[in-house]
Amino acid sequence: MINNNVLISVLIRTKNRPILLNRAVESVLKQTYRPIELIVVNDGGLEVKSAIEKQIENSDILFKYKDLHPSKGRSAAANTAIEMSSGELICFLDDDDWIAPEHLNGLYNALKDNPEKIGAYSDVESVEKNGDEYKTVYVYSDDFDKLKIISENFLPIHSVLFKRKAISEGCRFDENLTIYEDWNFWLQVINHGDLIHVPQRTAFYRIDESGVGLPGTNKDFTSDYIKFIKSSIKFLNNEQLVHLFKSVKLLDNCQNLLTDKSKEFDELL
Repeated sequence: MINNNVLISVLIRTKNRPILLNRAVESVLKQTYRPIELIVVNDGGLEVKSAIEKQIENSDILFKYKDLHPSKGRSAAANTAIEMSSGELICFLDDDDWIAPEHLNGLYNALKDNPEKIGAYSDVESVEKNGDEYKTVYVYSDDFDKLKIISENFLPIHSVLFKRKAISEGCRFDENLTIYEDWNFWLQVINHGDLIHVPQRTAFYRIDESGVGLPGTNKDFTSDYIKFIKSSIKFLNNEQLVHLFKSVKLLDNCQNLLTDKSKEFDELL
């Protein structure tokens, strides 16, 4: 194990997915980096504390746990985990995802070499269960862009290792959001510094369990997106607001062009 003496807090929110949670916790135990503080917040789900304690009993991982009864929602669970954390660096991990053994160490080294950055993030492989195997569906591998993130969240929640400074500056999850809450959180974090991209595929995102933000998702999330925009717009700087306006205008122009072409096509029939 590599001990760099900077405590990293890994925050997991979970609810009624004990088998998947087991894999997520196992991936934390296999990290080459130390020291690690593992925090699990159970948002009103099945009892899992005893299973986790048994799983980590022979490890050097620090462990904190909290049950929320009744369930308070994903964002509240994330905020609870944040308040419980004590690490100088923080990484979220959803209970249905996992990270490669070198994930935390690679991101830590990137931050050590770029101390002006607020956080570092890796590439993420989106996978889908196919029998006993996983097949790759999509890979998140975008360089950091403060404008692109306005229109597309290219930062799956467990891809980022960020500094406690963001928490000290007041970054928190909006508890009125049930999805896109992590996107909203990253928009807050990048107000306090840029992120550095580490082009190594060290995080894995199960889309058969979630996959809300995956490009090409067909489900209509319009009402949730409107709530996200209303919550997030106050975190955008002038350049980002102009980019958002231009993106909306371009989309409107494209829609009008498609409407005109559709009319021309109908007239030909």
